[in-house]
Amino acid sequence: MVLAVSTQLHAAPAVTTTGLTVSPGGPISEGTFVSLVATVRTNAPVTQGRVYFCEMITTCLVGEGSYGVAQLTSSGTATLRTRLNVGDNNVLAVFMATKKNLGSKSTASIVTVTSRVVYSSTASLSSSGVPGNYTLTGSVSSFGREQLTGAVSLIDSTANNFEIGSGALSNPSIGLSNAIPYSVGRQPGAVATGDFNGDGTPDLVVADENDNDISVLLGNGDGTFRQQITWPTGHTPESIAVGDFNGDGISDLAVADTNGNCISVFLGNGDGSFQSQLIYGVGRGPVSIATGDFNSDGNADLVVANVTDSDVSILLGNGDGTFQAASVFTTGRSPQSVAVGDFNSDGVIDLAVADTSDDTVSILIGNDDGTFQARTTWATGVGPYSLATADLNNDGILDLAIANRNSNTVSIMIGNGNGTFQNQVPVAVGTAPDAIAVGDFNGDGIPDLAVCNQFDSTVSILLGDGAASFLPRLNYKMGYSNGLSLVVGDFNGDGITDLANTDLQELNVQLGQQIASFSVSGISNLGSGTNWVYAGYPGDNIRFPSQSLTVPLIGIQGTAVVSLFSAPNPASFGTVITLSATVSGGGGVSPTGEVIFKDGATVLGTSRISGATATITAGGLAVGSHSITAFYVGDFSYGPTTSMPFVQTIVKAAAAMSLMSSINPSVYGNMLTITATLAKSATGVVVFMDGENTIGSGVVNGDGAATISTSSLAAGLHTITAVYSGDGNFQ
Repeated sequence: MVLAVSTQLHAAPAVTTTGLTVSPGGPISEGTFVSLVATVRTNAPVTQGRVYFCEMITTCLVGEGSYGVAQLTSSGTATLRTRLNVGDNNVLAVFMATKKNLGSKSTASIVTVTSRVVYSSTASLSSSGVPGNYTLTGSVSSFGREQLTGAVSLIDSTANNFEIGSGALSNPSIGLSNAIPYSVGRQPGAVATGDFNGDGTPDLVVADENDNDISVLLGNGDGTFRQQITWPTGHTPESIAVGDFNGDGISDLAVADTNGNCISVFLGNGDGSFQSQLIYGVGRGPVSIATGDFNSDGNADLVVANVTDSDVSILLGNGDGTFQAASVFTTGRSPQSVAVGDFNSDGVIDLAVADTSDDTVSILIGNDDGTFQARTTWATGVGPYSLATADLNNDGILDLAIANRNSNTVSIMIGNGNGTFQNQVPVAVGTAPDAIAVGDFNGDGIPDLAVCNQFDSTVSILLGDGAASFLPRLNYKMGYSNGLSLVVGDFNGDGITDLANTDLQELNVQLGQQIASFSVSGISNLGSGTNWVYAGYPGDNIRFPSQSLTVPLIGIQGTAVVSLFSAPNPASFGTVITLSATVSGGGGVSPTGEVIFKDGATVLGTSRISGATATITAGGLAVGSHSITAFYVGDFSYGPTTSMPFVQTIVKAAAAMSLMSSINPSVYGNMLTITATLAKSATGVVVFMDGENTIGSGVVNGDGAATISTSSLAAGLHTITAVYSGDGNFQ
């Protein structure tokens, strides 16, 4: 007997290399568009497959956020045009494995982006306390990744914009701006983002459930969006997936039409418009749609969760924008959301499905041929409605975050890397959370969560710590009411994560921003009456100035303290002395105005305060003790006040006297005049001596001079002296 054995040999997947070129390579200015070009090769170019472009701080796992995904073309390249964040960007290209080729990743390309945009800022101010002791607190918010620092001036607009204090900005954190509404169709549901016109700027697309169409809003790159353009879909569009379904490098759309039991595929034209829809049948009640490569052929496939049939439909892509007929795999009851990821670390895409009526998550492990193993289930909270995948604890393994609509929680489920998960850890959020997304909202490189709370009309932000734990939620008001869906992205290119969400009436965009606070205590001296105070932020090199609204403060005039001193003291009669008064206040307000200096009741002079001091010079004080005071006349903030008396002592001055003769030498018998000269203010009598003999005396006149005349001096030399007897001011 001859036995013939037929053997079919399968070639092992080829080793690949992935290179990355970034053009321009930097440093570049904020807002500059760059082209990320990945080249994948074996011995020849690889022409099928998908390349993820990521920031290196992420693990670039399937299902995680990245710069974007591009299909390889016939040249073996995948290209993405985008704008990078401000700062140092470590860009990585990751080729996802196919049946023919192993996966590979590039080395990181470091591209530095410098800020050139000047952003608006918003200052706020509030007050607490009582008259005489106020505390002013507030904040400054603005866009841009560069840290928000500086100081805020507190300005009293009632007192000619007088600065009553200042406060340094501190503790900058990340928050969301007020919602900016955009008109879309009736009852907008799902919202997704992509670059639909190839300009590198994120655009938005919204499923309008009651209008049976989608609204496309092209981004302007500054966080604003153009007016909607609509494209008809099937009946009741409820979910949108963005991908490149025909490998032309242009974003396409797939829409789950719930009441039409079908999906609509829109191939992009690259200018923001789309070709007419292609319709594919799926199960009953398709409510969630996602894309992935489920058979590792390099083409984008689709998965749809069918809420009525309790299953998922798999549509394998042909690579030309068309799809094969759906195959079906069972889930739990009422699957409301589906996400893709590699949960058992075998390089093959798996599925996670939120089973709303079973309070479970179904995990369907992929077989790498477009089929999936029977589901395993993991308990969640009550009414799991939406789920997201991310590496929440930085171990390189995908985890799950599930929004539980009926228990008002998010379930955190840590992946074990083998398709199983640890028991859920619930985190409290708002009322009826029905949408969840992953983003880095505080710029620390750690995944955070955004949750849409339908009945609260709020978005809860859960900041992650890198160990799958989260800080207590931060709540932000959405738009009109009843939030339904959300998506994250950087819509104004400032390097901070933004958010778009839908409610019952409109699309809302909330831009991520920095918020820094300040606080100034002990504000007291504001003058009498009501004072209107505002906070003024001077801006910085990337931010415009701003000022807050005014707040009313009840002013009470404070009491200034006047300190007085002089130099020199004591002083000799006739010495010019300097009198200085230091005027100090409180509450961060410096006294202004004039100081009057007095000697008893006599005004010596007036001086305006400069800095904190008023100064005059004074001379001619009589010998004796003088009680000097400084009277501060007051200003808007401070009432009048007088210093304590200050004793200035004036002592007799040493008299300086000169002596001269009218004729010297003289002839015996001639009349000559001898003059003694003192200070003009001197009074009294001067006695003139010839040796030991008195020859006469003279009274000091108003010019400080005393004279005698004589003709009786004998011939010869005479030593003439003058003796001044002094007065009240001179010795």
